[in-house]
Amino acid sequence: MTGLSLLRDQDDFPVEPTADVVERFFDLHATNAGLVDAQLVLRKAGGEFAARLGAVPADLLGRDFTDLFHGESRSDLRGQCVRLLAHGEGGFAHSAEIVDDRGPRSVEVVVMAVRSGLMVTVKSAGPADGSKRILSNIDARILEAIALGQSTVRITTRLYLSRQGVDYHVGTMLRKLKAANRAALVSRAYTLGILDPGSWPPRVQPDFVKQA
Repeated sequence: MTGLSLLRDQDDFPVEPTADVVERFFDLHATNAGLVDAQLVLRKAGGEFAARLGAVPADLLGRDFTDLFHGESRSDLRGQCVRLLAHGEGGFAHSAEIVDDRGPRSVEVVVMAVRSGLMVTVKSAGPADGSKRILSNIDARILEAIALGQSTVRITTRLYLSRQGVDYHVGTMLRKLKAANRAALVSRAYTLGILDPGSWPPRVQPDFVKQA
């Protein structure tokens, strides 16, 4: 799917994003879109776009667009934007993270090349109910054990797995939750609501476990 078709799915997005249409679009709409120049500086921001980033437009203008996001994926977002600017057409969608007064949140950033730079929009990356089930039953048990502070040796004994088996499942969860290590994995799991914050010992919420 091209960047144009991705962004046409957004509310109130213009059909033909030429430079003059882009300017009129921002003049007329408090929309979920921002305009980024060739130096990746945010020059225009709709009200809804700023709100989804936990800010108001005046707080965002003049800032490097990629600096609005956090985590390891930010440098990848910058690289994709630079390549898109060089190519001059098309677009992409990118998973990113923001941090506001509600804490860390995952979002999807959609970026499209226009004549005046890049058009960007942000939407929640929260999964639909069916796609929340990202962990197998054994993943869930291992995550609970890690959150409890148990070692790999203890986990292998408790769950009748080999060390390699535990490491495999941990590695899978690190990739799924975009965490760098086990401590970050537990932190991300609590942030995303996978681990029940009101439960001890730690318990994975059933909505995130695949049904057998």
